[in-house]
Parts: sequence; structure tokens; C-alpha cells
Amino acid sequence: MRDRDLKKTGISRYGFISTAEILFSDAVRKICENDTCRLYGRTWACPPAVGTVEQCRQRCLRYEKAMVFDAVYPLTDPFDYEG
Repeated sequence: MRDRDLKKTGISRYGFISTAEILFSDAVRKICENDTCRLYGRTWACPPAVGTVEQCRQRCLRYEKAMVFDAVYPLTDPFDYEG
């Protein structure tokens, strides 16, 4: 994908890292289990659907590189805290 195509998706910045650099942490999983973002068990991209921390690590390490990105979406209501 070209930069302009990525911009259309809402991606504002991106880069690539070696998957060997990714830290897989049980502490992050505990944050998920506390349902801090209110998505635990509600999306395929979050636990428990993604498996254990070790399963995630093994799945990611099958790839050499990972794309890291952020996305920006305008809010129609600046007080819409749920986005």
C-alpha cells in the first residue's frame, strides 16, 4: 500500500519493527482481564479470543516484521468520550 492509500484508512503514522522486539507481557493481559477499555470478550482482536500470551507470542513470531500504526478519526462531538 502506498502512503496515500493508508491515509484513506485513517492511519496517520506507521512503521515496521522486528517481531523479536515485541515484549509479550502478562501485565498487559491483566489490564485486559480487568476490562479497562470495556472490550474484553467483545472483539476478536482482544482476549480471550486471541488466546494466551504465549499463543500470541508464537503466532507473532511466525512473521519477521510487524507493522505498528496509529489512526486518527475526527469526532463529530468533542464530548463523545467513547469515540
